[in-house]
Amino acid sequence: MSLIEKQIKTDTEEVIKQLKLLSENLNKIKRLFQGEIQGQNEETKFIAENKIFLEQKVRPKIDELQRDLDNYEKKVEEMKNKNIKQGDIKYYYEEFDIQMQRYYDFYKIIWAQVYYFVQRQRILLNKDSEKKQQLIQKLLQ
Repeated sequence: MSLIEKQIKTDTEEVIKQLKLLSENLNKIKRLFQGEIQGQNEETKFIAENKIFLEQKVRPKIDELQRDLDNYEKKVEEMKNKNIKQGDIKYYYEEFDIQMQRYYDFYKIIWAQVYYFVQRQRILLNKDSEKKQQLIQKLLQ
């Protein structure tokens, strides 16, 4: 195996590792907004509405991204197992760059929506007014 082939194999394995890491983190994100919201006051109703938004709008995007990650991982596995010609190397690396950037951008959008849900929930359910103010300031930064 030539040095170039070894490098391509190493790089494709790294891409696969990053795809798996993104997928694991998406599963963790989904768990953040699962479960029941207890209580009937104004604050818990607002949190429940946010949770419904995440379930209806964000969860399908998470599922879509996970399908894309799985499909791309299969494609990368196929690339790794076939003999890549010298002329195709640039194409594959450009594709890696474009796809991974796209996935990370998509992931950041999902992460931000869930992060703000979790922060709002912490703020609204926190009964300590000083701590509540600190959380609000942190969220506004």
